[in-house]
Amino acid sequence: MKMETESELCKLRKGFKLTKTQSAKLLKVNPKTWARWEKGETKMPEAQSKLFELKANGIKELIAIPNTITPSMITTRRGELTKAEAARLIGVTVGAWRRYETGARRMRRGLYEFFLRQLQLTRKKE
Repeated sequence: MKMETESELCKLRKGFKLTKTQSAKLLKVNPKTWARWEKGETKMPEAQSKLFELKANGIKELIAIPNTITPSMITTRRGELTKAEAARLIGVTVGAWRRYETGARRMRRGLYEFFLRQLQLTRKKE
């Protein structure tokens, strides 16, 4: 998507509920560069535009994850993977994975996010 005008980029950023500083950090550019793009002083490169959309979409998905991860969420996301395969994806033992699924052990949000990313990567390879 080519963003010619300030309003398109600004609307896109606001649609993802990001500040200018957060947007700049996503692309690893100076916040002043981001501001120039939004003001229309300079043109955002096409590759940067696509990268921003991809990264911002990823953040939007992560924000949708609740703070409390339930055993049913873990089991549902595992899908057709065996417990051993799921455990291997995130580097834990099968016993630890079982405890996550039964609720005997709480899976932290960061580990759950990592698990979801690993699942995406695994499914893209297939």
